[in-house]
Amino acid sequence: MVIGIPWHTDPNAAPDTPMPNVSSWSTAIAESVKTYARNLWAQPNIVAQVAYARRSYTDNDAQDRMAWNGWVSANWSAAWKLNCIIDEVLAEVRCSPYDTLAWFKVKKVHPDILIIITSPLDASIQLLTLEDSQALTLAPNALAFKLFGDNAYPDGDPTFLILAVKSFIDHLLVNTWHRYRKALSQEAKDIAKKEASLDIQWQALTADGADPSIRDIKSYLVHIHSLMMILHCYQDADMLSNHEEKKKCIEAMLAAAQNDDSKIDEIAQLPKALREALKKLLVQAALENIQPDDGMLELPDGNSIDFSWKEGVKDLSHFTEDELWAHLGLKEAKAIPLFQMYTDPDAAIEPWTDEGESWLKNPDSGHKPLHA
Repeated sequence: MVIGIPWHTDPNAAPDTPMPNVSSWSTAIAESVKTYARNLWAQPNIVAQVAYARRSYTDNDAQDRMAWNGWVSANWSAAWKLNCIIDEVLAEVRCSPYDTLAWFKVKKVHPDILIIITSPLDASIQLLTLEDSQALTLAPNALAFKLFGDNAYPDGDPTFLILAVKSFIDHLLVNTWHRYRKALSQEAKDIAKKEASLDIQWQALTADGADPSIRDIKSYLVHIHSLMMILHCYQDADMLSNHEEKKKCIEAMLAAAQNDDSKIDEIAQLPKALREALKKLLVQAALENIQPDDGMLELPDGNSIDFSWKEGVKDLSHFTEDELWAHLGLKEAKAIPLFQMYTDPDAAIEPWTDEGESWLKNPDSGHKPLHA
């Protein structure tokens, strides 16, 4: 932020004294810039002033012009963040380029110029201009106050702007609109490239006999999300709806590939061949995720395995089996209520059926005591 006249100097300052408002200037440079400003204002009209400010050949003001332009360029975005301030104000008053495009229902954005078609059946084409956005009517007061505060108004009356401030704001908006058109033209090219790339990916993912990988599916979702973020700015419901349907389809494919039941209805709508390919991919991914464990227990050969007991509860480790039953209040029964006491070593019966329970209770059935 700069408060006061940039080239202000103290009357008694030495030529090499840094300036209070622009520390990178000395008194000598500030005096030269002041002279350049007076010569600029002496030009007969705004066109002449612009031509004088843009002179690239050497004249008496060449060094002073470079000092002024260099200071403004170095601080415009980095320190003052003027482009961001202008963008915020235009968005607040609904005069941003995206607001204007939405108002006029833009159907196509050309790389070189922005055009609108008034309706799908109307062949007339209009050039989208700063005047169309009405920014010159709605934005100057808000932008002037943001930049200059009450100093933008004569006698502090917010009804009118000081003429010099009004002229500055108008030219600032004109240059801002040129910046927008360049940015949107580049964005139009990017949209076209993104849509072409997504169309190729879509065809590869949904073609007959397609065998997509999870990486392919996720790549499509990343790219379509990037495109839809841009299209949301244009508020084009038709374009968004088309991409949203494709996005849902690919999300269902990813859910199927990752065994996610939260999208079971969407998965059911996928072609059968594609569902089978994704199921195969799921099995393959599960197998690939099985990693050998260096600490895996090796089982010995034989019909029975005797593992060495490892303590689970230190407080009970010194008890005998009879003492444990007594500790549980089951000293006499030595059985846990409602738990089976015997088992079928051949696993031939159903223990919870009436027939199974009778078999387990029969001492001659060949049952075995059930042990942990």
